[in-house]
This record gives sequence, C-alpha cells and structure tokens, in this order.
Amino acid sequence: MKFLKGNTPYNCTCLDLNNEWKAIHSLKKKYFSFIKLLIELIMACIYAFGLGYNLFYLDRVLKTGLIFLVLLVVSYLFIIIPHEFLHVLCYKTKDNVIIRYSLIKLKLVSYFDGTISKSRALVLIILPFIVFTIIPTVASYLLGFNLFLYAIASANSIKSGVDLLNFIFVIKNAPPNGKLIVNEYDFYFKSESIK
Repeated sequence: MKFLKGNTPYNCTCLDLNNEWKAIHSLKKKYFSFIKLLIELIMACIYAFGLGYNLFYLDRVLKTGLIFLVLLVVSYLFIIIPHEFLHVLCYKTKDNVIIRYSLIKLKLVSYFDGTISKSRALVLIILPFIVFTIIPTVASYLLGFNLFLYAIASANSIKSGVDLLNFIFVIKNAPPNGKLIVNEYDFYFKSESIK
C-alpha cells in the first residue's frame, strides 16, 4: 500500500492509453464535476428536505436542525476514512493500493495499480454507499430516529456522489467480461476477458 500526499503525480503502471484502454465516460472534467456536484446536491436535498421532515419533531425543528448541521459537518470529515477503506477492502491485493490524501483539501482517495473485473468494480464502488448510507437510513426508520445515524447517512450520501456516477458509467459502458483500471476518480476498461 502506498500513501501519496497532495498532488503527487502517479499513473497506474498498467495503464497505457495507447493500448486499447478506453475511459469509462467521455465527459470533460468540468462536466463530470458538474454532474457529480448535481448528484451530491440532490442527495443533500433528499436527506435535508425529503427524509428529514419525516423524522424531525415539529416542536424542536430549529434546535434539531442546528444539532444536525453540526453532526453533518463532523460526520462528513470523519466518514471519509472508513468510506475509502471500504473501497480498499474490495481490491484483490493490498500491495497495489494507492491512497492519496490532502490535509488542506480534506481529501482522501483510494485506487488500485492493477486490473479488476467489472463485478468487483461495481461492488467496490457501491459498498460504502450501502454500508454508510442505506443501512443507517433504514436503521433510523426501523429502530427509532437517531440523529447521529442520520447525519452519517447524509454525509456519506454526499460523499458518494462520484461513486454513484461511476457506478452508472461502469454498468452502462464496461463490457461484462472486461478488465477495468481505477486511477483516482477515473475508470478505464478493456474488453478482453479477465484471466
């Protein structure tokens, strides 16, 4: 496992763009970032206005809302680490895992210097969303409202914007038996079967 700080340049050694590897999407970086931001805003609105109004008690809306905002910010800062390490658990070997961090931008990203199957890519993309968003949300409804669980689910749903976007692109564009490479937020595929 390698740890890289900030903008240290690193390209996966197995990625040779002249060798039949294709980007999972053809969007320019600014359009991809805009769509990612749009998904994050939609998720934030769903939790703030959709699900939130069903769970908050009307007599304490302001107090509960302020507590929720504080918990949301704290949860967002601390959910980054377990979110990325759930991605790491899905890679074949831990030796080829690269973790890039930036303390200034409060950013942590994991990726893999090697190829993975489409099914493994789909699991590694969606696993943090299921564990830290779906399960806490369902638990909040079934076990009685818990503001802390709800803040974790909200923070992770916002953090998972890029994951949800990549999940859609991998399902739509990657061939069923193709190889994929994860290089930070970018996915590349090759249509030959994995050995």
